[in-house]
Amino acid sequence: MTVKVNHIVVSGTSILRNAARQASGDIAKILGDCGVARPLSDVDAECMRHAVQGSEVYREALDRLRLDPCRVSAEVNAMAPWLGLCGKGLDGPSRIDRVVILHTDTGAGMLAAKVLAHYLREVVGSAVAGARRVDGFGIPGSMARGLVQLAKAIKEEAAHGDVTLLNVTGGFKPESGYAILAGIAHYKIAAAYYIHEAFRDTVVIPLLPASIVEDLPRASSDMIPVRGRRELELLAHALEPTGLTSSSPPSVSSQLVELIAEVRPILA
Repeated sequence: MTVKVNHIVVSGTSILRNAARQASGDIAKILGDCGVARPLSDVDAECMRHAVQGSEVYREALDRLRLDPCRVSAEVNAMAPWLGLCGKGLDGPSRIDRVVILHTDTGAGMLAAKVLAHYLREVVGSAVAGARRVDGFGIPGSMARGLVQLAKAIKEEAAHGDVTLLNVTGGFKPESGYAILAGIAHYKIAAAYYIHEAFRDTVVIPLLPASIVEDLPRASSDMIPVRGRRELELLAHALEPTGLTSSSPPSVSSQLVELIAEVRPILA
């Protein structure tokens, strides 16, 4: 079975902060300032001016990312099992058919996302759809509008491929939570994944489709909707080459049965 796996990455600015620690001089200062820049500030505007390949700041961040991808980028670290980087995943070519990066409506977010996209193109080539700015996302006073636009962007980008995985390692946790909710609402998004702070490894969370969640209070343990079973089969195929799981589709389905049995009494 050939499954086209689509990754949506909600990116942050860890690349800038981590690259700053390894750089020196004025460039290190600029990268560090961009890594903590307030949206709409003069510093953030300066960061946007560096979001071009001709900038020394851009090139320095990219060089640092090339040298140590999993330490410099939290997003790459989470994706490493699919990229075959940093000793994670199985040997062989990348298991990513498409990846798009969603970033905040800020200069720092744009700089970090463009550097990340540039690096990923070097690893997976034309599979990278690019970096997409989300209008209002991460802007004070526009939080609600930005989150709505984030959900809209996730829905649009999930239309590509057979199964979509959502990388929510980057950015702030509330935004990541909202991204996961948007994923639950869209049946093509099978799972979210991130770097667990304690485990220091990639953790994959299967997302229950909204139809399953709605049926939980009255469902018996063997009542998994057809759409849910299909989604789990696609997820199993998407994860198998990475070494994150060796579960066959029936095994993954049985895990969902157990989850339904545990959650149903809580929601009843």
